[in-house]
Amino acid sequence: MLELRPNCEGCDIDLPPASADARICTYECTFCVNCVEQVLKNVCPNCGGGFEPRPVRPAIGLQCHPASTVRVHAKYTATEVQEPVAPAIPGFLALAVNRGVVKSALKIALVVGSVLAVINHGGEIFALHLTQGSVLQILLTYMVPYAVSTYSSVRALQRHAVEHPERPPDKRDD
Repeated sequence: MLELRPNCEGCDIDLPPASADARICTYECTFCVNCVEQVLKNVCPNCGGGFEPRPVRPAIGLQCHPASTVRVHAKYTATEVQEPVAPAIPGFLALAVNRGVVKSALKIALVVGSVLAVINHGGEIFALHLTQGSVLQILLTYMVPYAVSTYSSVRALQRHAVEHPERPPDKRDD
């Protein structure tokens, strides 16, 4: 049963049960049409859902199930609602060429690539019988851990930016 809240949670104007200006989201957050269209841009600040016109309960229904008299106020001010919701997340390429990401990926590629090169091409390396194809394969052996490390670091930094917008990641270049 809808509560039929008595006011706009944003500007606190009265919204009687028969008001054509009342808008609700799926959680019954209640706002006036002006707040929904001008301030909220049809996005509920409490739940992120959209708005629809609140149904009007017939007078006979109000006798059995009266409208709520409890005034509710939004969790956020109009200023907070108009601020960007999500922080700007740095692009993949910008983070991939970050000095710290590059240094870390190079270290990992050197260690992991060397181990893999010895495992896969040790006989050729120690016998000094390297063909062009072998050299290309060895270079690719170093590039794969570099790419995986870079991708992992960038995704971790992006995830951190989303989960902790108030705390930028450590800026050290080590």
